[in-house]
Parts: sequence; C-alpha cells; structure tokens
Amino acid sequence: MNRTKLLSLLFGKSTIYGLLLFDLGWLLPLGGEAQCVVYQDANQRILTSCDFYNAAGKSGTAAYRREIYLGSPYLTYPVWQAGSLQVKEGDKALTCEVAYNIVNREIMCRFPGDSSVIVMTPERFVINDNEYIRQPNHSYITILYDGPTKLSMTQSRQMEAYTHASFTKDEEIIGLYKTTTTYYIQKGSKQIKLVNPSKKSILSLLADQKEKINSKLPTTLTPLSLVDLLTYYDSLAKNEQLMQR
Repeated sequence: MNRTKLLSLLFGKSTIYGLLLFDLGWLLPLGGEAQCVVYQDANQRILTSCDFYNAAGKSGTAAYRREIYLGSPYLTYPVWQAGSLQVKEGDKALTCEVAYNIVNREIMCRFPGDSSVIVMTPERFVINDNEYIRQPNHSYITILYDGPTKLSMTQSRQMEAYTHASFTKDEEIIGLYKTTTTYYIQKGSKQIKLVNPSKKSILSLLADQKEKINSKLPTTLTPLSLVDLLTYYDSLAKNEQLMQR
C-alpha cells in the first residue's frame, strides 16, 4: 500500500511533515518555532540540538537561541529504522521506515522513495523485531517474553534541564532526555501485574516456585535476565504438569 492509499485509509487524519536530511542527522520540525536535529558526536554521544526562532519584535530583530540536550526523544539512533505497522486490528501490516518519538508518543512512517512523513497512532508497529502494541491510555507496550508467563514493558521519556548544581563537562549541553521503563508480568490469563525489577518483587509474583526461583535470581536484574528467569519458571510448571500425567 502506498502513501496515498494509506492517507485515504486514515480518512485524512494524519499530519504530513517534510524532513530534510543534513550531514549530522535528521532535522525535525517541532512546531513553528523550533527545529531540532538528532546526531552523534565524536565521542559517540547521541545529542539533540534545537534552534529556536522568535518573530521579530519591536526592535525588528528576530530572536534566536540554540539548546543542546544529551540523548533524543526517539527510541533509536539512527531515528529511522526498518519496520512495519498495522493501522487497525486485522489490517495487513505495512512495511515502511519507522521513527518512534517516545516523548510525545508519535509514530512516523516513511515509504521508500518518498521524503514525506506520515504521523499516526497505529494499533501495532515493529522496530528491530520488537512489537509495540497500543494500550487504552495511548501508550505502547512491548512484549519481551511471550511464554505462558509474559514479560512486557512500557517506556516514557522526558527532557530534564540541568540544574546549576549538576555536573557536566560540556557547558553547551543544558539538559538530557531521561527514560523511565516500567515492567509487567502476566501469569497465564490472570491480570497483568506491575513489577519492580527487584528480588523481593519477583519472588512475590512467582511465589509458587519461590525456593527454586530464588537460587536463580541474579544480583542485578536486567530485561535479558528476567526473560531467562521466566523461561526457567515456565519450564518448572511444564515439568510438573508432565509428572502429573
């Protein structure tokens, strides 16, 4: 499906933006007063540089300032990644380059050979083989482990300015994008539960195998170690079912 047909499918509700490619990255329009570029510097840091323009005042001179932040509002770098999206449940998945702004939850789609960008809120989309599913509160949840016991997460990001007491070696960087990740565990068809990545929280949710799980818990819990732990937990339940036959 091409861009024109997709726009028709969306009943004209999508907003179209033009993006210009620069050597440092993608120039992203943020309303009428600022333009931001996401790039990687010589130290391999991901940075977002924003140029702000104000209309000329009484003096007849337009005001201008530049702000640089560590990180970016986008899920990945480079911003654009090969992926796909599903506009509505049951629709065929559309293959396109996808950019996910996790600050304002905008999902952008760009078709090959077309510089125009479609901004939308699809039911599902995929980036780097990770599927993101829209929730009633308009956030997107990612399934990290899809076994009998599921592990999923949501992410949000916000821009925080450095305070005068903050330590930074680069005076040009005035703030950073801070990511908050929330994890959930769902056992079978039971209600999904919020889980802190801590030993106490995990043992509480998996209490039926507490003794065996406790010996497998690493000191530091990461998404990968949680997946390994839940894989082990599901194998324990499977072995018990086989023994009962």
